[in-house]
Amino acid sequence: MYKDFTIGTSNQENQEPTFNVSFVLIDSGSMKLALVKAIKDSTGMGLKESKDFVDDCEYNHIQSCFRKNMTRKELDKFRMNLANTNAKYTLDDISSNRNRKLIQVGIYEKSDLIDEISNMDIHKLYESELTIQKIKDLLCDIYSNLEEEKLKEIYDKYESYF
Repeated sequence: MYKDFTIGTSNQENQEPTFNVSFVLIDSGSMKLALVKAIKDSTGMGLKESKDFVDDCEYNHIQSCFRKNMTRKELDKFRMNLANTNAKYTLDDISSNRNRKLIQVGIYEKSDLIDEISNMDIHKLYESELTIQKIKDLLCDIYSNLEEEKLKEIYDKYESYF
């Protein structure tokens, strides 16, 4: 059974897109305090409620779950906090699941495919222990297949950030 945190979480003031996120805790691991803090910060639950959420999984041997609408920034922060734990979990963006299913049956736009591949790459980076060199090699491989004009466009875009 999911705890639902979607009510009253609309982000209409700044109109950031939100993602309906499903989190399932499979095993709390040994870094329980960091996990409790990550869940507390992401859901708005109190400390005791967050601890009980984690304890349900640990002591009752059941999977603890919640759903919540999150902005991209909140989702990335939650992923980063979860990376600091050794818990076993699944974290799915429901709209991403929908996109994956559409891609599998061949109904998609190029932008959906690019977005999904980018999300998969980011997820892979969070889960693995990639070195800077491996990330650089991966990016070089990707960029080597692009036209020079597109590379210049990407370069100019990044140049404006720095």
